Amino acid sequence: MSAIHERQWRLERERQIREKERKRREQEIKQMTSSYLQQYEQRLQALEQQGLAQFVNTQVSQIRNEINRIRLMNAYDGRNLSFEIRNQIQSLWSEAIEARRIEEEHQQFLAQEAQREAERLQEQKEQAWQQATNWENKLARNLAFKTLSFLKKKVKDENWDIIQIQTAITAIKHEFEQKAFETQATSAKQIQQKLVNEEKQNLLKVIETTNLPQSQSELLKQQLKESDGENLSELAIQINQAEDVTLEDEAVRKEMVKAVYQSLKQAGFTVLNPKKQGDGDDSVVVIQASRPQGNQANFRVKLDGSVRYEFDNYKGQSCKKDMAQVLPKLSDIYGVDLSDERVIWENPDDESATSKPITPIHTYQKR
Repeated sequence: MSAIHERQWRLERERQIREKERKRREQEIKQMTSSYLQQYEQRLQALEQQGLAQFVNTQVSQIRNEINRIRLMNAYDGRNLSFEIRNQIQSLWSEAIEARRIEEEHQQFLAQEAQREAERLQEQKEQAWQQATNWENKLARNLAFKTLSFLKKKVKDENWDIIQIQTAITAIKHEFEQKAFETQATSAKQIQQKLVNEEKQNLLKVIETTNLPQSQSELLKQQLKESDGENLSELAIQINQAEDVTLEDEAVRKEMVKAVYQSLKQAGFTVLNPKKQGDGDDSVVVIQASRPQGNQANFRVKLDGSVRYEFDNYKGQSCKKDMAQVLPKLSDIYGVDLSDERVIWENPDDESATSKPITPIHTYQKR
């Protein structure tokens, strides 16, 4: 006898397996996020140690508040927000370094100017000047240092009084506060575009290294290519969720393959190591087994849970006997739910058959 069946297999422990995998994945993400947060804090400490924090005090405080808030979030929200923090810190370093460079250049200029002008400026005018140029906006002050230098020379040459000095400095302050705003906006835009490009490359690596269906992989790649950065966070969540689902499905299939392998071994078959073929939804794990007399059993487990198995090179009732040894073990011992059986082909009993029968195939589909 030979037989062909097709049946859907479902692990009775599927929910527990999926839950276990989710918890494992969440713990893995938490650990990864915690590692990122430690790196962010180290970057902020390095910013302070190098004397750069004074130029971006407000941003540093905001980022530290976000880091503390992430530690209280769930794994996935914390991971997504941590990516945004990483971009902010990278941007922060660029802004602080540039501000320090301008400050250092300004300080050098002031030192030279002070040395030349110290003896010539009257004490009262010098005090009035220092008070009028003590701006809260450090970047605007630094950008204006050449203009203020020219003004200082004019004040000396024309012997301006304190009211004239204060009026002129106020006008310059308004002008360069606007220029500082425009400079920051341009710099932030350039930095943001660089970060968007880097994030796209990181997400592309995730897509290429995850065993996704080809159609889904191509769609995500296309969306990533067309993204202008505004929807990049939402796209990152979508890509990470696709990765999570694929890992869960693979975990379930791995458990089912293990059950098939052990059941065949216990039934007395010689079983080859399982082999994976194909990618994405089309991938299949093949388990091949045989007996010394030439009987063969082949199982193919898909990612969606459907299984096809074949018992070949049998005569008479021996095929059913082997099936009766293997299949009940899957259900009774390993908790595999055998349902929705579809017999594609089955050879009738023929004790006197001398030719090799067509390969019998049994498949199971999801209910």
